[in-house]
Amino acid sequence: MNKRVVRRLLETFFKRWWLYALPMVLFALVGVAKAGTTHSGFESAGTIDVSNSTVLSQLTTSNQGGNVGFDTPATTTARTVNSLLGTDQFVDSIATQAGLTTALKSGQVTREQLRADLSVTPGGDSLVRFAATTDNPELSSRLAKGAMDSYVQYVVNDNVSESQTAEQFFESQLPTYLQQLQTAQAALADYAAKHPGGSQDQRPLDEQIQIQQLTSAITQAQSQYTTATQKIEEARLSTETAKSDATQKLRVIDEPQTPSAPAPRITKAVTTVIVFMFVGFLLTCGAVVLGSVLDRSLRSADDVEELLQLPVLAVVPDEAKEIHRRDRRHKKKKRGERGDQAEPSRTERPQRPSIAPTGADARRGRGAARTPSADDRSRSSRGSAAVESTTGGSRNGGSSSKELS
Repeated sequence: MNKRVVRRLLETFFKRWWLYALPMVLFALVGVAKAGTTHSGFESAGTIDVSNSTVLSQLTTSNQGGNVGFDTPATTTARTVNSLLGTDQFVDSIATQAGLTTALKSGQVTREQLRADLSVTPGGDSLVRFAATTDNPELSSRLAKGAMDSYVQYVVNDNVSESQTAEQFFESQLPTYLQQLQTAQAALADYAAKHPGGSQDQRPLDEQIQIQQLTSAITQAQSQYTTATQKIEEARLSTETAKSDATQKLRVIDEPQTPSAPAPRITKAVTTVIVFMFVGFLLTCGAVVLGSVLDRSLRSADDVEELLQLPVLAVVPDEAKEIHRRDRRHKKKKRGERGDQAEPSRTERPQRPSIAPTGADARRGRGAARTPSADDRSRSSRGSAAVESTTGGSRNGGSSSKELS
């Protein structure tokens, strides 16, 4: 994956990040709601070792299955069992193995409840974990064991179905072949009784031909009967081989035990939330990829060179956003200056009011101290400037007069 693709994916996501993050957030909320409804129960689990090939299958070349692609045998098996749990026949088989047939027929237990109580997950490359969680510890153990036994029986039946079908077919044909053989033998014996004589070479030509035809019929019937018998034996051997091979491929490692304490609720709740968040993350990634594929706009010079196969001579920067941010800062600054002009300065000290002289102070010509105002200071400065200018002029005039004299 080159840098251009990564950049386009990131630009697509951050362009509308709130929209692409919505699936993950929604799935996380659903996971939290689902985790809040989970209840603690007694969990019983068993483990089966799943192998792709066995010594018997290699010797007899009866292994026709196997995982396809990059999935491990455990992943393939877990997917197969979860698919089978969606069928009523497999659930009924589990109920039969667990001894719940009567409860299932009476309605005390439903198929949907059994599906919800069972879970099958891969535990490695060749290990599959069968777990059952119910309010009854004994029922959990029976359900987990029933699911394991039902799947083993399903694999055995699937492997031996062809051989059993062949065995049943030839067994059904065997009486017919035997009757044909017996009929041919009876016809030859009846013809020999009606036409007594010496050996076949000493008989007339027509009798020799007839005897030869009856003998051929017996030989053909005998061959059919013998072939059917051999096929039956081969089918039985194939059935036993398939059963042994399936038993070796599905070896029970851990038998389900009766739990003594309920499973912790927090573990199941956290697992549920993580699973839902992961699904939402996958949807978000898919949406980002789809948005990037459908977006054919040119966002950079690399896009121009890649899509149009043309050289880029110059790039004009897009300053619209920068101008917008600059205008916002300018307006904010002007509003701040207006606010500073409207509010009085906190550091400026208030002026002291002037106080008129009263009493003895007035008669003596004394006045109270008064703080000079701004107007007083300006008049004083103008007066000083005038005095200085007059003095300077006098001095200049004096010097000039001296020079003239």
